[in-house]
Amino acid sequence: MIEAGTLRVRLYPEDAFAQPPGLREAMLIRPLAQGLVQAVVEDLPDSIRPVNRADLGGIPENEAFGVGLRAAIEKEDHYTERKEVRGVPMMYVGGQHRYVGAHIHVLSRHVRHGRVGALVAFPLPEYIFVHEIGETVIFQAMATMQDLARTFAEDGEKPISSQLYWWRPGGYEQHPEQQALSSGQIPDLRAVGVDMEHNGNQVNVKTHNDTTLELIDLWTREQKIPQR
Repeated sequence: MIEAGTLRVRLYPEDAFAQPPGLREAMLIRPLAQGLVQAVVEDLPDSIRPVNRADLGGIPENEAFGVGLRAAIEKEDHYTERKEVRGVPMMYVGGQHRYVGAHIHVLSRHVRHGRVGALVAFPLPEYIFVHEIGETVIFQAMATMQDLARTFAEDGEKPISSQLYWWRPGGYEQHPEQQALSSGQIPDLRAVGVDMEHNGNQVNVKTHNDTTLELIDLWTREQKIPQR
């Protein structure tokens, strides 16, 4: 049996539980976004142990996720830092533990997301990188965040992903925060990305998918709306 006070939620790359066959189905895991999964784990004095569904002892899975998320967010110290990287304003959520990714569930505490949302990256368990989408040119913001996430993922311990995501606040964020954590729902995170080639004074931009095109179109239209 598990003790509820030891539960946390940790972010992993999607392939972390690929082997042996059946492991992913046995563990208390759910998808978060393309390439990412969340796992309920026990935070033990000398280890972090993913929770087996069979050990829940009748606790509903959504409730276990809610307990783990609340503890990761409220019981574990974290900090926020704002800075500019190559002219792109960013905010870091960081901590000296591996549960910082849980803060994606309360990102509205940290950023003003407006109508377009934010760019988010999870390179390491100890960080979330966030860019509030606004006046900064969206291509520049995406390219800078991609480079930063790639550097951290390549150089850090236990990397999660260098993938960039578009956070679109919606139905999840409309719930009261504490209710949302145990709702079984997750924030809307969509993989996006660009490749930029510099040719003299020209820059050629190649988008990774249709979602990136949707983001660029929404950002472009937003810039044309007169600010009150």
